[in-house]
Parts: sequence; C-alpha cells; structure tokens
Amino acid sequence: MDEEHVEEQEGNANNGEQVERLPALRSLYSRVQSFVRFVNRTQRSVDVFWLNYQGVRQRYKRLEPREQLKISTYVSHPWVFQDSETTAKLVVNSEDVFFPKPWYEVSKGALQEGQGIQGPVSPRHITVYISIPLYTLKERATQVIWSHLRDPKDAYKLDIPAILMSGIAEWAA
Repeated sequence: MDEEHVEEQEGNANNGEQVERLPALRSLYSRVQSFVRFVNRTQRSVDVFWLNYQGVRQRYKRLEPREQLKISTYVSHPWVFQDSETTAKLVVNSEDVFFPKPWYEVSKGALQEGQGIQGPVSPRHITVYISIPLYTLKERATQVIWSHLRDPKDAYKLDIPAILMSGIAEWAA
C-alpha cells in the first residue's frame, strides 16, 4: 500500500466519515532507504515480521537457526521477530522493535573508521542480531508449560501456582 492511501485514511474527517485510528507502531513512509542483514543467532526458527502501514504484522520470512537475510527496507519501517514454534517475542540488538537507520549513516561510519573506501560511497548492509531476550523465571516457566498444552484452559487443571495459570491465560490472549 502506498503512503498516499494511508494519509487518505487518516484524513477522512473532512467528509464526515468516521476516521480509522491507526496504531502508533506502523510503517509511515517509504522515502529513506536502509539495507539490513538480519542474523538469527538462536537455535530456534524465527519469523521476521514487517509492520505495514496499518500496523499489521506481515510475515516476511522464516529464518532457520544461524540463517541470514539481506533486505532493502526504509527508515520508518519497524520490524519485529518471534519464535516460529512458541510465538515468544525475540529481540534485535536487545530491543523489541527494530527501526532501520539510513543507509548513508552506516556507509559514512565506515569512512570515518578508515576502512579505505575510495570514490562514491555505496550502501552497506547493517548487521542486526536476532536473539532470545533474558526472560524472568516466571516468563520462562509459562513458556515451557504453554508449549506442552493442547488448550490453554488446561493450565487450570494443573497443580501449578496461580501466577503461572494467569500467565498462560495472558499468553493465550
């Protein structure tokens, strides 16, 4: 979807129609390019999602353990990552959401570091590492129990602390 359509959705108040509220975390425009290399540093399959102009996750690719993906994207396009099997959130460079930097800032940094680039500066892919966040014991226990249940409601049949039962209910929502 192009950016003109998004602006039209946001500006419908002029003709008396109800304005559709878009989430804050979404792609805004496609003006400044960025080149990224996502690296899966986990032992899990990872789903890579681009958040589109309405803030809806669009699965871009599944990365297997240690696999890499080179993409061309834009500065205002957020990316998120999750475990393909458990849907647990994963992080990139210790952040929940990745926002690309302009390609010329990355390439300019190479010039300043004295890497011997001569002539015109060409785009470089910035490497972004996907990893597992540091979970609390409660979060990890919830994930493990969740992975063994056929139905999240089955958690209430188990002899486990109530805090884990509620954690599983939240996870399922």
